[in-house]
Amino acid sequence: MTSGGSGGTVPTPTPVFPLKLSSNHRYLVDQNGVPFRMQGEAAWDASVSLSLSEWRTYLDNRKAKGFNTVLVQITNPVRYQSGSPAPASKGASGALPFLKNASGGTWDGDPGFAGNLVGQGGAYHFDADFSTPNPAYFTWIDTLLAEAAARGVVVVLTACYLGYNNGFDDGWWQTLNNSVNTQTVSYGFGQYLGNRYKNVPNLIWEMGVDMLPAPGSEGEQRAHRMLEGVRAAGDSHFWTGHWVHDYLSTDEMAFSNDMDIEGVYTHGAYPTLGPTYPLMRLGYDRTKAMPTLLLETTYEGEHGATAAQIREFMWGAQLSGGAGVLFGNLPLWDFASGWDKALDSTGSMDMQRMATLLASLPWHELVPSGLNNMKSLITAGAGTVANYAKGTGASGGDDWVVAAATPNGSTLIAYVPAPHSGSITVDMTALSGTARARWYDPTKGSFTAIGNIANTGSHEFSTPGNNGAGAGDWVLLLDH
Repeated sequence: MTSGGSGGTVPTPTPVFPLKLSSNHRYLVDQNGVPFRMQGEAAWDASVSLSLSEWRTYLDNRKAKGFNTVLVQITNPVRYQSGSPAPASKGASGALPFLKNASGGTWDGDPGFAGNLVGQGGAYHFDADFSTPNPAYFTWIDTLLAEAAARGVVVVLTACYLGYNNGFDDGWWQTLNNSVNTQTVSYGFGQYLGNRYKNVPNLIWEMGVDMLPAPGSEGEQRAHRMLEGVRAAGDSHFWTGHWVHDYLSTDEMAFSNDMDIEGVYTHGAYPTLGPTYPLMRLGYDRTKAMPTLLLETTYEGEHGATAAQIREFMWGAQLSGGAGVLFGNLPLWDFASGWDKALDSTGSMDMQRMATLLASLPWHELVPSGLNNMKSLITAGAGTVANYAKGTGASGGDDWVVAAATPNGSTLIAYVPAPHSGSITVDMTALSGTARARWYDPTKGSFTAIGNIANTGSHEFSTPGNNGAGAGDWVLLLDH
């Protein structure tokens, strides 16, 4: 067994921002045309939970592990608890994102969530006024973005987190629909954001999160007016959308034509966690080619997900035509107690090992098995493909071998998930010449040599048993 490197810093050259679309619109490149694979992490609450020094510590750690993208809410009402004082936003020295409430008084940071009003005899008061953004708060967002840019890290920034349960449990949906945040006000807030951030080089905008606005509703129109306001200010950054799970960015019809990056949000079915590859393949196979990005799936530390399942979610998405994947961890996403220790979690290190291998391959040329004129690469032992029905949470097929190859036949890579049993058979004619065959251990970053295999007919491969973590998942790599 030869080492592929299980630790150390992943070589991640600093990109020349801003990013742009590749010539085939399947992935992003920097200004020099260098492919940029988004390897990201959910850092939702960084805007309110971290100090500047903590943000720098976090970014430096993630950069060293090969992360180059983070997902952050620009304003996060989850941290502002109803019926109690608003917490000090560390980076903003306690400043709140808005100055006034719907009555013209000083906004106290209380979003009025239903769950926090139970037993208090209170009433809903989603009263923040979006026409009164607080410069002191947004100065901190300026700094947050600049620190990331200095490290070559892209920030996917949620302009208005809409929220779970139609915003009655968290998020801004109900506030967006109050009496003051009209379409005109929403448009004006968008203009404020656009004017402030149109020249930031490392920004991708995101709309939505955790709900799908009712088609034609006033709230949907107000949210869209916010996007229009951003663009009217001359802001030309890419947009993606993050709705409810098991939906794509372009599935929200009012926003479908505004999407530049096809965002995927999937959790599968609980308690059995479904794979990510079906929705990623669906996004890749849409008529309009665009980068397909896994925005969110089950996080490490949540819903009983095992380390092997987290690896399957990430590898399955990336090899299904992904322009990148975003990983998540509890307590890292909300920076709760112990977040600093979670920086070296099993999932974080597995992501580092994935980044190390893919950085050495022409990942941007890979085409998923059976899509876009690529032949079916696994001809036997592939497992059961999920019978996926979008919006139903339909699961299954977590034993399916996800494979991709380059059209020129230089590289074929397949992820064999832990639930898979038995061997797999590969169509070797997908390779342009005799291939060097190796197994890559995604838990140790090491290779096991198989040998040189001719590019004729088919060949059966059997995994080497348990990997370094005692699980059954492996990555098969065939290249020249």
